[in-house]
Amino acid sequence: MFTSLQNSYNKTDEECGEKLRKMEIIHVHGSLGPLDWQIRPTGLRSVPYDSGTNLDIIEMAAENIKIIHESIADTPEFTQARNAILNAHRVFFLGFGFHPTNMKRLEMRKIYEKGIDARGTSQGLSYQRKREINRLNPNLGLISKADVYAFLHEHVSFGELQL
Repeated sequence: MFTSLQNSYNKTDEECGEKLRKMEIIHVHGSLGPLDWQIRPTGLRSVPYDSGTNLDIIEMAAENIKIIHESIADTPEFTQARNAILNAHRVFFLGFGFHPTNMKRLEMRKIYEKGIDARGTSQGLSYQRKREINRLNPNLGLISKADVYAFLHEHVSFGELQL
């Protein structure tokens, strides 16, 4: 999103970072660390975004990533994500695999019950899996043919960020 904002609106790193920090982005399975424009919590080690690697970098990445089979349903990130979803008017799922365990942890059924405008990418999911997701969440708009970039470009107005 950072690069898209820069290229679409000819904005500086500082301007794009300021706008993106206003968006709530929750990584329930962790991340490799904050990007340059994100606020870096004290003590958090971050994996550099380059082609170099060594054992220390691999260990840092492993520290920051949580796998689906860990008991993480009650982590602050999942609690924050559930609350954000259920209090939102619109929700976008980007690169989300819609694994049944994550769907249950996020209480996705409530999206349908509350009538929240929810959309997401489903590139790479099988036809059968998409049918099952749509059966359980009829108002979830899955966009099959779009990767994250195309989805954002076609379905999200960055003008709403008041650049």
